[in-house]
Amino acid sequence: MRNRTKSNENARRRDARPRGAPPERPPLFLEERRSRINELIETRERATVRELAAQKVKFVKLWVEDRNGFKDPKSKEPAVLTPDSYRAAIAEAHRLGLRTIGHVKTLAEVKDMVKAGLDASTHPVGDVPVDDEFLALLKARPAFRTIPALTPAGIGGSAPREAGKRPDWLSDPLLTALKCPAFLEDWGRTLEKRATPPDGGLEGRNVARLYKAGVGIVMGGHDAGGTRPLGWGPHMELEAFVNWVGMTPAEAIVSATSAAAKFVGVDNRLGSIAVGKGADFIVLDANPLDDIRNTRRINQVYLRGKQVNRTAMKTRWQAECAAASATR
Repeated sequence: MRNRTKSNENARRRDARPRGAPPERPPLFLEERRSRINELIETRERATVRELAAQKVKFVKLWVEDRNGFKDPKSKEPAVLTPDSYRAAIAEAHRLGLRTIGHVKTLAEVKDMVKAGLDASTHPVGDVPVDDEFLALLKARPAFRTIPALTPAGIGGSAPREAGKRPDWLSDPLLTALKCPAFLEDWGRTLEKRATPPDGGLEGRNVARLYKAGVGIVMGGHDAGGTRPLGWGPHMELEAFVNWVGMTPAEAIVSATSAAAKFVGVDNRLGSIAVGKGADFIVLDANPLDDIRNTRRINQVYLRGKQVNRTAMKTRWQAECAAASATR
């Protein structure tokens, strides 16, 4: 009888629930749910870093930018790494002896990443001026490096230029040897639409302040194809380091050679000319210490001690440009 009565009471309780209501579940507090989600995120990100480590990489790049609110229509996940994600990735990378680079452009996010142990950042802070707190964070991390990438293809270099005008360097012999006239004409029309600020704008001023505060800067270009001609970007970046950041030509060259090689861990064979190192160097027609733009006045190129036949390369590229022009 007791069992039957208890069963009837349970039945009445079930009948009292609204029709179509989901089954009763134990309460799950918000804090517990958030904790479980964080555990899943940390497990996933750490596993991803371990996969990279198995491929013998030296760096893990963490993308923290939403491309102006971009959302993947095929995924419910955010299109940018969350703080829980990049903190877990940084911790796992360091556990495995890897270094981390953050693709990050906002002050609040780069601060949080540095606090989590980030080893380097690429791109300047572009939302607000860098502040004393950020400088103090970096001062406490003397091994931290920033890779500004100040001159993407749409900027048009660092020489002051008014809107409606094209950069003088579009007719540079080095660039005209690299790209076809039709490409340069299209690029020039694009660059006419925007002026180049004399100090690089907010991003240029932020990098200059980091440099003056003693933060280590190494060069990284935007040479990724498309409207970013391979081999041209570093010359634009070197000029920006002098014009906007305040480096001397010698300091800019060091940031692109020996300092960059040391940062990526190949300074035992690259980055400077010395016995036993790879003989990769260029011979110039003018001194870049007098004018950083002279890095473009290349006379000869050597790779592993062998001279590159630049004349043959230029002839081949010109033929390809002519063939492409004939089909336009």
